[in-house]
Amino acid sequence: MTAFLLSENKDMQYLPWKLFSGSLLIGLAFDVLIFHAPEFGLNVLLFELVFFGVSAGLSYHLKHKFEIRTWVAIIFSLLYAGTFAFWTSAIGLALSGFGLVIANSFFILFLLGHHNDFKHPFEVLVAHFKHTFLGAINRIDIIQHLKLPGFSSRSEAVGRGILITIPILIIFALLFVQADIVLQQQTASLLNSIRKFFEKENIVGHMIGTIFVSTIMLAIFGSAFWRKLDLKPVRELAPKFKIEATIIFSTVSALFLTFLIIQSFYLFGGKNAWDNIEGITYSEYAVNGFGELAVISILVISLILSLRYLHTEVTKKIINILEAVLVVETVLVVASAWTRLNLYVSEYGFTPARLFGFWFFITVSITLLLLLVNILRQANQADFMRQATVFIGVSMLIFTVSAPDAFSVRLNINRATTEKPMDIFPLFDSLTAEAYPLMNLVINTKTVPIKGLIEPQPAIEDYCGYFHDRRSRDDAYVIDAETRIDIERWNVRWNNYNYERLRGEKGTAELKTRNFKTWNLSRATIPYAKYSFIDVLATTPYSYTELKAVCDGAK
Repeated sequence: MTAFLLSENKDMQYLPWKLFSGSLLIGLAFDVLIFHAPEFGLNVLLFELVFFGVSAGLSYHLKHKFEIRTWVAIIFSLLYAGTFAFWTSAIGLALSGFGLVIANSFFILFLLGHHNDFKHPFEVLVAHFKHTFLGAINRIDIIQHLKLPGFSSRSEAVGRGILITIPILIIFALLFVQADIVLQQQTASLLNSIRKFFEKENIVGHMIGTIFVSTIMLAIFGSAFWRKLDLKPVRELAPKFKIEATIIFSTVSALFLTFLIIQSFYLFGGKNAWDNIEGITYSEYAVNGFGELAVISILVISLILSLRYLHTEVTKKIINILEAVLVVETVLVVASAWTRLNLYVSEYGFTPARLFGFWFFITVSITLLLLLVNILRQANQADFMRQATVFIGVSMLIFTVSAPDAFSVRLNINRATTEKPMDIFPLFDSLTAEAYPLMNLVINTKTVPIKGLIEPQPAIEDYCGYFHDRRSRDDAYVIDAETRIDIERWNVRWNNYNYERLRGEKGTAELKTRNFKTWNLSRATIPYAKYSFIDVLATTPYSYTELKAVCDGAK
């Protein structure tokens, strides 16, 4: 028994050092893989593997068992991180980034021992402030327990004093050097060498980033493994706010019903409903307002969750009926927004942003149906929160993995006809690498009717704008993209000119109009692309005399 207690005390003595080592490893990984990385890709997944590997290793060593909810958060985090390594859509990766932050935040809460009994999204923020932030602050004193075995308290105090004294002496010494010209001259060579070293290696930046992240992780690990937080389940609130909820739901439902009745005559009545209305076309009405309707659906979910949080789930039947009616009306509003967006797409074609709109309406509709079931069953709202969180998390992954940039091109190919060819400039603008193979198929094989394509080699008249600009100012440049891209079956050499004026958007607009391919490729982050900034006139295949003869006559 005595040996067991001695062993346990020894483990507790070394525990701060174990947590410090794990925190330092995470801090170094963050600095190398994230903080100084030029872009996000496989490095995000590698950092997540280090983060969860260290956390799981400490948990296993300290016999801190992960609950199922903790493993779910880890799986979601790794899946989101993996999307950065395989997909490139800006909207998709923005969703993945948001999901990655949320999944990691839940993992930290579960690591601290939270029971996942959230009934409102706001409770997640409160829990992080109360447990993660304040808990970490209260555990930061773990640094004082980083004691070396075999050293007396006096020796430890001397060591701490030396560590604190070194930066103080450096600061005073630098100030004294700056205050005396003679000292500056005598130490100039040394100071320049030190300055060049720090500028080249950015040692200070690396140290600050590593120390900051390591300290945060040490405080969190201290709350999870050292002096554990005592997180108790949230107490049930006393039912209240019932009369107020009845009034709110009644009036809001009446307003929703009025809106649905009014707009149904026009939106679902077809073009014949607009025969007697002047000044607004059917397509103009259809393509306006679906953004506002999307915001309305989010506000309704927040309103219902907030009022149910106050009056509790088991309440008067009339309140449940009013909540259910409002949910059904919101689903109809979402259907209205879907119809508007569908009309917009039928007129102008698909883009990743418009695909995101369809995805959003599907996700919100299913979330509303889950909420409706929870209301009718008078079930615990925490159950809905868990179901909605998992469903929305899966939905965001599906959207990113579907490669929306490439998917939008594929849908536009299917809808292109001779009477209505694909307008490739606005539809292909800002697409990323995942869409390049299909873009190449459309542009080079011309398998579908297209319009808006301008060949890579400009005519001599296309250089007149540059010629006139060069005469008056010297700020016209071109990006000569000598880029060799090998993405799946596409290996095409692009030799186009990207004109970009440093004073305004005129040159950018001219470039978009003339050649969208160069514009898109110059904006994309393509591995191994080599760019050089040179004078635009130096790249023309025409002589100055030829340009002068043509451009002066066209001026």
